[in-house]
Amino acid sequence: GPANLFDAVVVAGAAGAEGLGVLIVFAGAVHAARAVRKADSTAPAAFDSPRLGPIGRVQEGRAWMARRLERFPPVPVASLDATVHIVPAALGADGSLLDAALEAGADGLVGVVLGAGHTPPPYLASLKRAAARVPVVITVRPERGSILRGTYAFEGAELDLRTGPLICAAALSPAAARIKLLACLGAGYARGAIAGAFGPDDF
Repeated sequence: GPANLFDAVVVAGAAGAEGLGVLIVFAGAVHAARAVRKADSTAPAAFDSPRLGPIGRVQEGRAWMARRLERFPPVPVASLDATVHIVPAALGADGSLLDAALEAGADGLVGVVLGAGHTPPPYLASLKRAAARVPVVITVRPERGSILRGTYAFEGAELDLRTGPLICAAALSPAAARIKLLACLGAGYARGAIAGAFGPDDF
């Protein structure tokens, strides 16, 4: 704990870290907040960035930034009091949990789909019904996943997922997608602005 706090202070004062936005400094590694995930509950190196890897390191009171990431425009959040649920898909999922979350008053939903953007057809139908009423962001279960655009064509594949108002954001973890959707709703964004905010996260 104290070592992580010390390293975080070192990074905060390092010239190479200027303009990088929110960073996570843990176990000597520097991660971009948008890419980092909790990877282990108890290990000393508990955080990882599966898609991008760490962007720098801290050692003996010195910070070394290996690369810089493009920063996305900030969302002008006024509140975080919306209700957004994460509803994962599974083989044979019938979409009833999505329907229940919507009927319980969700202001937005995050659907977590399989593989490269594949969904059981009944779950997909529920996603599309929900998206007619509230913003629905889609991410994927694999940590290094993406939502393809035209590789598979079976029922429930990525072509079906991308037809309609669903917002694809496979570069984000489900938890990060939920927080970003909360921020967008808290900024008063309409559906088009929400889709635009998630545009850089569609991979």
